Amino acid sequence: MKILLQEFMQNAAVTSIVEGKSQLGNLSLSEEALLLAAAYRKKPQSMFIIKNNAYTAQKLYDRLECLLEDDVLLFSVEESLRVEAIAASPESKAAQMETMAKLLDKHPYICVMNAAAAIRFQPSVDIFQQHFIHIRQDDVLDYEQLKQLLFEAGYAYVNRVDQPLCYAARGGIIDVYSMNYEHPIRIEFFDNLVESVRFFDISTQRTIELIKEVTIIPANNLLFTDEEIGCIVERANQELAIQQKQLSLSFRDQLISQVNEDLDLLANRHAENHLYRYYAFLDQANTICDYVKDASIVVSSKEEVNDTIRHLQEENIAYLQELFQEGSALYKFGVFEDLSKILGKHKVIEFGMFVDYKKPITSQIMSMSLGDINLERTIQEIISASHRHRVLLCLDHHEISQVRKLLEEQHVATRIVHEDDVLTEGVSILEKKMVEGFSCLTEGISVYTSKELFHKSPVNPRVIPISLKKLKFCMIIKNCISEIMSYIISMVLVNI
Repeated sequence: MKILLQEFMQNAAVTSIVEGKSQLGNLSLSEEALLLAAAYRKKPQSMFIIKNNAYTAQKLYDRLECLLEDDVLLFSVEESLRVEAIAASPESKAAQMETMAKLLDKHPYICVMNAAAAIRFQPSVDIFQQHFIHIRQDDVLDYEQLKQLLFEAGYAYVNRVDQPLCYAARGGIIDVYSMNYEHPIRIEFFDNLVESVRFFDISTQRTIELIKEVTIIPANNLLFTDEEIGCIVERANQELAIQQKQLSLSFRDQLISQVNEDLDLLANRHAENHLYRYYAFLDQANTICDYVKDASIVVSSKEEVNDTIRHLQEENIAYLQELFQEGSALYKFGVFEDLSKILGKHKVIEFGMFVDYKKPITSQIMSMSLGDINLERTIQEIISASHRHRVLLCLDHHEISQVRKLLEEQHVATRIVHEDDVLTEGVSILEKKMVEGFSCLTEGISVYTSKELFHKSPVNPRVIPISLKKLKFCMIIKNCISEIMSYIISMVLVNI
């Protein structure tokens, strides 16, 4: 969004980010998005932005996406291993795989993530890339071998491909839906020769486009080498021999059975979510930040992120202890990387919850707070603001017609602008959806959106929603069941 971001090139707060200084604090989400986007446009470089939770990460991503479009990515994971074990989101997993693959491009991105995503273990870049599958028309490739490669890359076998991260096979044809493409892929074989490769429509099954080659990215991040699996098996068995002695006989047998089942799943390349905790048995630790070695990391805010990580550690340790006591898992608590080790590999910028008055740098970007006023009164506010500032209205086509008519009735001239234009005095209108408006005191700009004018926020169809209500509901149900079972067991023991 050049028309807006070019106005912030000399903003002191933007300069401090470009120079890698940790001098900013008490930023609103829109303010933070503007500053990060302007810094990126001023000096394009890869940045990881760590927010405290998935909600704020999504909110920041929404605002950055309006400004940078395809140059911003979202990497969000479930914050609780307990919830993930009972209500994992396939949509979230698909989005994670797409982001991990894009980070390996040479193109610089801003990647927004929650604190849990930052400290989660991931396969190394080499292992992740080893599970890419490159297919060209006329390649000699064994049909059964391709099915095995897809399975090892984490793809689920289905009868019919109707969503990402799955594949289907029938009569010399393999359909697969890789997240780096908009449509699923159909690969047709003649014996062991790849006869054709094409994109097809899920609903009609008709060909959309014939293509010469494709690259299929992994469908899961639980990827291990043979050496790593061997290491996990050896160390898990050593721990099992020690830890089983701490349990009663019934729970001991259950633990032995569960661990052996888990190790068999790992050895056979099954990507079950609960197997993530076996990353703790490996010495080599990799996180998403290792996917771009020269990226800067912005911790926003450092107080909130550190507090969230402390709570994550406490909650997940309690969960793993429960599993061990039930004979369902070994207790191995190092299931996350230490944030300080991650930050030690990168240039770090820390935003604070509050302004550092010893080094006071502010952007002078203020959120709009018009309240719940009607459209006519908001139009009057816009007219008044245009006497002091340059005004930019970011609206859709239908809203533009309505607002221009109201402004013309007030004898206010407007100018339709495009993203590459320069913002001039008066009221300019851009056909562009943004989340919310703001005022830039230093630059003398006021931006109004659908939120201020029509009290509605844009829905971004490109963002895959995660059903937090569903996850929380499942967690509540599980806890209730656990409490009921504990009560029943206690009553049985009393009667005995």
